[in-house]
Amino acid sequence: MDPQRKVTAGPMAPSSLKTARKSFAVTKTYVKDMSPQKEIITVHTSTPNIEHRSFHSEQNQIYQGEVNVLSIIDTNKEIMCCKYTEDVKDIAAGFIDGTIRLFDCNNGDCKHILVDDECRAYPGPVTSIKHRPVSKAHPITNMLLSSYVNGCIKCWKYKYEQCLYTIREKRQTLGLCYHPRYSKFVTYGDDAKLNMYDEEAQTQERAFYSSQRKNIRDGHTSRIFSCVFNPKSHHELISGGWDDTIMCWDDRQPYSTRYFSGVHMCGEGLDFDKPGKQTECSIRNNPGAIYAFDFGTIRRKQTKIPDTYKKISEIQNCPRVAFVTGKRLQTVDFG
Repeated sequence: MDPQRKVTAGPMAPSSLKTARKSFAVTKTYVKDMSPQKEIITVHTSTPNIEHRSFHSEQNQIYQGEVNVLSIIDTNKEIMCCKYTEDVKDIAAGFIDGTIRLFDCNNGDCKHILVDDECRAYPGPVTSIKHRPVSKAHPITNMLLSSYVNGCIKCWKYKYEQCLYTIREKRQTLGLCYHPRYSKFVTYGDDAKLNMYDEEAQTQERAFYSSQRKNIRDGHTSRIFSCVFNPKSHHELISGGWDDTIMCWDDRQPYSTRYFSGVHMCGEGLDFDKPGKQTECSIRNNPGAIYAFDFGTIRRKQTKIPDTYKKISEIQNCPRVAFVTGKRLQTVDFG
């Protein structure tokens, strides 16, 4: 059992902490009652046109299809990224002023504020929040890794609101991603390069970039906004950005192995799809740009299959999804 601190951890002046808390406000929070006795079970029909529905929320959002709104948290500052914690009890949101706030998934309360003296002195938007993938070899550690547009990468012990270490890059760091198996992560930014770090040693291992050879396209030529590892490979990863290309990399060599053209990336929009789907639901007319989203727990399976289902495959094991749109943090599930 972790020891419980009675004072704030880390170098934080009381006056600065008071100012940080006063400058932020949650204007409105809506959390759906998820108690089992009040669970809403959607009745499916055999007619596809009746099965999908659209309705407007009071903020003029349009929910099309089987969308279940779980929570809506409206704040007074722009949110740039979000990430569920390892135990999926809280959602971390990175703000434009360089602070990270963790909200309770059950009631929407702000439980922790992650900010240090460096974030206050040199504020920069939080560009990405990640945690090491949970496995038997890497259990839950209650730590988050975040990147900032000012070039900082910070590791937080969010339970104690403490920054464990900081890596500083001489560029605008626009995001990061973890290796699915090893204690390694990659950062990317405005210099068109990807840097791989060993998390245990907190040192850079290698970099991926273009060879700059004439008539050969083997790396990015502009800002990189997204990167993800292939979950079925120890060495493969892909990235995308403003140069309208998706680059495929092998971490055993510095240059790209192949690429796809015609994809313009402005955020963390890359992932590997295993089974493959068609769009089944949509949420439109959001109050701001969608900068990021994250997947939570899988919704509980129904014990009894309704007679209205035509086939068992229609029952979806959809995870809860958290996404940020402007100053709003919202969680939904589908089906």
